[in-house]
Amino acid sequence: MRRHGRTFLAMLVTAWGFGVWAAWPQETPSAEPPHEGARLFTQACVSCHQPNGRGVAGVYPPLTPHLGRYVQVPEGREYLIRVVLFGLMGRMETEGQTYDNIMLPIGLSLTDQQVADVLNFVLRELNRESLPSGFQDIRPDEVARQRERSRGLSQGLKERERVLQRLKELMENKEDKKEKGEKRP
Repeated sequence: MRRHGRTFLAMLVTAWGFGVWAAWPQETPSAEPPHEGARLFTQACVSCHQPNGRGVAGVYPPLTPHLGRYVQVPEGREYLIRVVLFGLMGRMETEGQTYDNIMLPIGLSLTDQQVADVLNFVLRELNRESLPSGFQDIRPDEVARQRERSRGLSQGLKERERVLQRLKELMENKEDKKEKGEKRP
């Protein structure tokens, strides 16, 4: 009987060990390695801007679907880089919502490559529809140039207003050209 008890105990321990192993999260091989920008976005941005980039109405502004249009002008590319690098603070409006919060300068703890990666992920994955045709990824050397141009949190809104004004002028210019083109016989 003692012998059967030990055998039963050994089987029980083995079964328990197998159960723990089977329940343990297993890594599954992926056909494609995870995108560094996606990993950084999840790590640094999701808690405020949410996994889909839609933010939290009235608290954290959305990153989608409009950020893609910012890169239509050089000032817009620079602005996006500088927001990640140096943060943003103050009252702003977007999509009919007012936001008055602080985005910390997360880019100061990231490399130039990592800042470029997270921005390219946000632009390509969350703003695909608003990206201009021919969009070129943000490069680490662009980030390095902007890192040298340090600024405070509150200066970001002034930059944003300049970018929005530049985009408005660009759209008006396109509309003028379209109207002139349509009126020609």
